[in-house]
Amino acid sequence: MEDTLTVEYASLRREVWRSYWYLWRHSNQVKAVHALVALFAFCLVLGVRSRSGVPAPSDFAVALLVAVAAVAWMPLFPLLRFKPAKRVLRLDAEGFTTQIGRLSGARKWREIGRVERLASGEVLIVNKTGNTIIVPRRAFASDDAAARFYEQVRAWHASVAQAGGGNR
Repeated sequence: MEDTLTVEYASLRREVWRSYWYLWRHSNQVKAVHALVALFAFCLVLGVRSRSGVPAPSDFAVALLVAVAAVAWMPLFPLLRFKPAKRVLRLDAEGFTTQIGRLSGARKWREIGRVERLASGEVLIVNKTGNTIIVPRRAFASDDAAARFYEQVRAWHASVAQAGGGNR
């Protein structure tokens, strides 16, 4: 096992799109956020439209349309925040740092909810708030290198989870 890993790559919008829908299918947290956004939008619109008393059927219809639109917007948000510039991702037993241009960030493994690998080869490092680092298969010279990366990252994350520092 290595002490430090460094990966450099630029993400593609289709990887962001694919990972969003993967997480939507496999994460109750993402579904719960969608449900809360829909409920909030529905109640807000219904409250505003029916200030004078009992809501009319048209108020419910408008509130429902706004709730659906609010949830439909959510998959577009990561695509709009997408950064196509080269990312430098450095990982070790403590966590990782990431840099895209002048933007940088760092996370400890205890802040990460899970590490997953998609059938298409992307490795997803998902923090507990749902923010996701997507490492594409093409960031590696071979399938073997990509598999070793995934296993190492998973092991670092699991060691923190087993020590009581993370939730899976």
